[in-house]
Amino acid sequence: MKQDMKKMLEVLKKNKILAFSVLVLFFLGVLFGIIVNSAFPEISENFIAQLEENPQIQTIMRNFQEKPLLASFQIFSNNFFVSLLIIFSGFLVVFPALILFSNSFVIGIVSAFARAKGANLFLLLPHGIFELPAILLASFVGFYITKLMLLEGKKGLKKFFKKQFFSFLLVIIILLIIAAIIETIVGYRLSL
Repeated sequence: MKQDMKKMLEVLKKNKILAFSVLVLFFLGVLFGIIVNSAFPEISENFIAQLEENPQIQTIMRNFQEKPLLASFQIFSNNFFVSLLIIFSGFLVVFPALILFSNSFVIGIVSAFARAKGANLFLLLPHGIFELPAILLASFVGFYITKLMLLEGKKGLKKFFKKQFFSFLLVIIILLIIAAIIETIVGYRLSL
């Protein structure tokens, strides 16, 4: 694990501008979501209503009480799928940016909506401390794949997948598992 962290940090240090770009795009998406919620609250209400009607979300909410271990697995699976989608969309050039921006926009709109309704956003903090870095790392990897593909071609991609990719993936998986467990514990307590 220590070697994995070292490999990952080495890539991040060599690509500070790319890593910074991921953070900027994330915060712009969140900010845009907050602005949309403030300017057009009816859009937020419709969006939240659609989220609440989503069968997958309804199942997870029900499982918080009935089957917390299954809820953790469902949360992890969803977040891991999104992470893989972001990572491998790097082969499609602009898609990591679109996925990151749309996910951060959703975070902004949902957070602003929940805050306007009096929700305690600090309840999101414990799992967010782990989930957000995992999603940001996945986004970085997607951006990095695009960069390698455009600047170094197959040779750069092969080197990355052979030497560093699994280090990133391992860290992302560990962060998402911790986040899912914490989210289930917090979700279970909120559902009581």
